[in-house]
Amino acid sequence: MTNPTELLAARVREAPAQPLLTQYAAAGRTELSAASFANWVDKTTNWLEDEGIADLYDPPSPAPLLALELAADQPAHWMTFAWLMAAWQAGLAVSPGPAEGAVLRVGGPGAGAGGPVTVACSLHPLAMPGDPAPGVLDWAAEVRAQPDVHLAVADDPSRAAWAGAPGARSLGELLDGVAPAPGPVLISEPAGPWPAVRDGLLAPLLGGGSAVLAPRVPAAELDRIRAAERIA
Repeated sequence: MTNPTELLAARVREAPAQPLLTQYAAAGRTELSAASFANWVDKTTNWLEDEGIADLYDPPSPAPLLALELAADQPAHWMTFAWLMAAWQAGLAVSPGPAEGAVLRVGGPGAGAGGPVTVACSLHPLAMPGDPAPGVLDWAAEVRAQPDVHLAVADDPSRAAWAGAPGARSLGELLDGVAPAPGPVLISEPAGPWPAVRDGLLAPLLGGGSAVLAPRVPAAELDRIRAAERIA
């Protein structure tokens, strides 16, 4: 396997019901199997193509840039990871924050309009629609009716995929230096967007494990989560 999109597809084929991501937040606990996470990824990929932001059959060069501002504020959130995977499937490069020249901005519930097309993610544990600002699209409302599968993937390993610290990476370089995680790992206070996606998404995909995402959770609660999720 050479890139994360292939790893996710293999995981869905081999262990679709196995947990991939478990999110802890003030609103409660949300568990996503490989199949359910992939459904959100595929819905988002299809929306990107329908909106003309991506072309899966004839990907433009250079790769269009997505400003994933959500990654700066919520680096360890499953919605951030879903957008990353959708962008990579669609042949987009991702900046984990504001970016000049971006064709799309994706932020959290408070995202305001400005610049290119802007999408807000409600962060609701069940991905229910939110109440975005005027001129801002709601992610859940936009993608919910999209098909759960996609028919093509922009999989050129040389395409730009990551445009942020600690350095730019192509699609084929995303897994370089990633240590496989065969068991559940706890991600609580990542050092930034790249450590969050590396340890919370790429490592479990590479190792067949899962990630428990618990950002901004008190230390005492983390101990309870470790015990409940059987994290060594």
